Amino acid sequence: MILFPAIDLVNGKAVRLFRGDYGKMTVYAEHPESVALDFGNEGAEAIHIAESQDVFGIDRDPEAEKAFISHEFMIYLLRIALKNEDAFLSFENWMLTEGLAEYYLQKIDSNSRSFQSCQEQAEVYRQLESTCGTDAVMLYRAALKR
Repeated sequence: MILFPAIDLVNGKAVRLFRGDYGKMTVYAEHPESVALDFGNEGAEAIHIAESQDVFGIDRDPEAEKAFISHEFMIYLLRIALKNEDAFLSFENWMLTEGLAEYYLQKIDSNSRSFQSCQEQAEVYRQLESTCGTDAVMLYRAALKR
């Protein structure tokens, strides 16, 4: 079993909702990055960060849910493929990895657009494909040099 510690965000704060109830919300940190650092210091290899609506599927249709799960699974596969890289050690590198996940999902389904914030990075990988092929390590290393 793979566990991803999660940081739920509401209004920029790290929170916990009791059974998804916004009326029973506990704020754990005003600055979510401190929670992420704590998870990392405790040995977390990956952290899932999401707006609370994403965590509970509020207002999300089945297609959006499928895209979300596909993206998270692609991140898991990239953790394995990029195990010897620093792909998850900084926010900048993490965003490159998120973009790589989007790139591969779009290779599988050209209509896939899971996370709008990752589209710029996915485009970088589409441009690099002509010189690097589709190998995750080669693409990631080339993206780091840009």
